[in-house]
Amino acid sequence: MNNEIPKIKNSAEDENSIPPQYDGLPSEVVEELWDKKIYVDPEKTKAEKIRREQAIQKIKDQEEANKIRKEIGIPAQDINDDNLLSPEETQGDDAENFESKIKDKYRKYAKEYYTKIQKTTDEEADNLIKRSENLDSTALTKGTIEKMYFLLRLHDYKQDKNHDNKIEEITKNSTDKINSHSENGWHYRAPYYEKDGAKYHKTNKASFRVSLNVNADEELINRLDEYITSISQKPGSIYYKTPQHSSDWLERHDPITIYFEEDVPDEIKKGIVDVTKPFIRNESDVLPGEKLSGGVAYESSPSEEKLNELVQRGYDINQETGNAIRGYITKDGKLKASAGQVSAIEKFLKEFEKKK
Repeated sequence: MNNEIPKIKNSAEDENSIPPQYDGLPSEVVEELWDKKIYVDPEKTKAEKIRREQAIQKIKDQEEANKIRKEIGIPAQDINDDNLLSPEETQGDDAENFESKIKDKYRKYAKEYYTKIQKTTDEEADNLIKRSENLDSTALTKGTIEKMYFLLRLHDYKQDKNHDNKIEEITKNSTDKINSHSENGWHYRAPYYEKDGAKYHKTNKASFRVSLNVNADEELINRLDEYITSISQKPGSIYYKTPQHSSDWLERHDPITIYFEEDVPDEIKKGIVDVTKPFIRNESDVLPGEKLSGGVAYESSPSEEKLNELVQRGYDINQETGNAIRGYITKDGKLKASAGQVSAIEKFLKEFEKKK
């Protein structure tokens, strides 16, 4: 399949075509201007409603695709009947198979997610999956990638003597050297700095991270606080997060992530391995990224170029996959994803690219 997002020409008589007076207008304008007609014949009213909805959806698909084109350097196409994207065209010879394939993939990963992570019975999982059977291929693709990500990151560790139930109280409290604040279900811990006799803290944008598969232990927190304080030279350049609730430590492979503004020297990587070694919970290769030691992995944040490449690879499969990937990693109008999300997308793409 070629690398360019394809198009298909529709005749003026196409039942899903745009009335000529609306050619080139944004979808929200067309929705406002295109009146919903009601006929004496209810079947004709229904047909007109479907025609309107499908044509407007095609405009929205083209607008979405044009955003991608702009980001990856492909010229935008005019929004009119000559350039409307067609799912049949974008899927090519695989059109009749793609919907079946993505439904099978969704069932597979959703079943594993519900039974392994959510601890449902097989019957409960099947009922939950049935509710999604009528979703379109874009929604199923996005849902499959999300489930794959959760399966990469989440787990069900059993509570044992190494798990301190008071850990959430420990990590939410600040110390004389470390500030702790809560955000989106996490406790963020960052060294204090002094300026004009006053203490302050920062958490700068991080480009590198170390993930830790560790037990919930007060001594581990004390040692990490001490270590990151000793190596932090610039305000906000190093900090780490822990789950806000004690039970959440048992549901992730990586309950602790240490963030770095700049690339991490080897001596600091070794220092983290040494500090955390007595508290490692699982040494197997369950963490994405470069393995520094059992239960310790190093990753860099995905570049914009890398994210654009993933989106384009999705469009190389079909329009639905491209739209799903773009929607999954778009936040506040920008492409943004964690290394774990990229790993899930890569895994998804490889499964479909093998079958092209």
